This record gives sequence, structure tokens and C-alpha cells, in this order.
Amino acid sequence: MAKLIQIEGSLQKPQIELRDEPLTIGRDPERHIVISEKIVSRLHARIVPKPDGFHIVDEDSRYGTKV
Repeated sequence: MAKLIQIEGSLQKPQIELRDEPLTIGRDPERHIVISEKIVSRLHARIVPKPDGFHIVDEDSRYGTKV
């Protein structure tokens, strides 16, 4: 199974297992992955499973998404 592993920062879960359903990323506590930084939007991005792996999709966040 694929994993998202945090290299820097202080997420509550430094390793997140990627599954067959999309994960949301943002500042909102209801997101799957919460990043409590002012430059992160409430709904910043999604990690979406695809046949060739996983894609990250920016949700029109103000500062964009970089990987």
C-alpha cells in the first residue's frame, strides 16, 4: 500500500496510508490531513487515486500546491 510520509513540519499523523478513496488536505479540522498554517486554505488540495498511482489536485487555493 502507498504511503504519504511527512519530511518536515508537525502533522498529527506523520505517515498516512493512501487508499482507494480521495483524501482532502487543508486547514479545516474536518479534512483528512490537517495543516494548521495560515498559507494553507481550508480546503487546499485532494489526493486522488488513479489507475497509474495517485494525483494531487489543487482546489483553487490562493498559494497553489507544490510537491
